Amino acid sequence: MEATFPAFALVVAVVIMGYALWLQPRRRARRVLGRLVNTPIAEIKNGEWAKVTGIVSVRAPLLTSPIAEQECIGFRLDVERVDGTHSTVFERQACGAFTIADDTGQLHVDGPFLLGLDGQGDWSTMRPRLLALLDAAGVPTLQLASYRGFAFREALLQPGDRVSVLGLAFLEPDPAAPAAGFRSAPLALRMRGSVRQPIVVTDVGEGADR
Repeated sequence: MEATFPAFALVVAVVIMGYALWLQPRRRARRVLGRLVNTPIAEIKNGEWAKVTGIVSVRAPLLTSPIAEQECIGFRLDVERVDGTHSTVFERQACGAFTIADDTGQLHVDGPFLLGLDGQGDWSTMRPRLLALLDAAGVPTLQLASYRGFAFREALLQPGDRVSVLGLAFLEPDPAAPAAGFRSAPLALRMRGSVRQPIVVTDVGEGADR
């Protein structure tokens, strides 16, 4: 296990630097996680890149998705043209901190995030809320009234979902846990991202759960 991590870290760093060259969040996330193997949470070392697969639970107030209006930990909304160009006219993403747990332990996960979750939506009918979002984003009103060639999908991350995450993990003091006697505060494993290196989150499926 230990001998594989230098190469593992190098592969992850190179792939993450190429994020800006890829087009779709879901495809980007799948490309990254599809090449990597899972690390049990109990085996993660401080300052180590790791891919973890497990069940998520809430650590921050739940959000409400903009179209389905469902409570969730996070969401991603993508709107594209369906005229052959598949150009993105609107996108919105938000995700709160959460905890992921496997059979060996748990890990606190902080953003920023790259949500590569499968989305659901209606590819033929525009909902009033979606039209309002597009209008607020600056899509011309006349165009909205006369052109129905939009496709949208909304992806949700909800409590109890089984996902894979990829990021850099650290052992840090856990202020929520009481110190035992004169010993220092217990340590908690935490995964924290940045704008340039976000935490990758994707559904568990083929190529993502190895």
